[in-house]
Amino acid sequence: MKFSIKISLFLIGSFFFCSCKKETPIITQESRVTHSWKLRFQGSDINNNGAFDQNEKNMVSDSAAFSYQFKSGGTGFRVGNNSSFIDTLTWYFVGDNGMHINLKSQGIEQSLDYLYEVGTDEITLTDTAQKPAFFRNFILQ
Repeated sequence: MKFSIKISLFLIGSFFFCSCKKETPIITQESRVTHSWKLRFQGSDINNNGAFDQNEKNMVSDSAAFSYQFKSGGTGFRVGNNSSFIDTLTWYFVGDNGMHINLKSQGIEQSLDYLYEVGTDEITLTDTAQKPAFFRNFILQ
């Protein structure tokens, strides 16, 4: 009798242990963007075809590169290479693929509107207000 109770308790415990699933983290629009991103290349859509062709991409040297650090809650920083400058920023999403950035640098404020596209380890910000459209591509730091 004691043996069957032990077996029953073991089977019940095993069932509950095995049936517990690990929760899959929820990937949100914000969680995909809130990272540190280093500028890799930039350029303009010179031929106005709506795509950034290889000949329109200009690699950025490490000495000229900067990074955006987007923090959760809509704050962050723009940081120059070797922390040569640190600017504060606020940001928020506009619709499904828009991002607005307010950048404050040495008392001067800039208001920037971008279309954004996020991959696994890169983000591209496109300023469509300029003609031709200007883009910057960043890699995950």
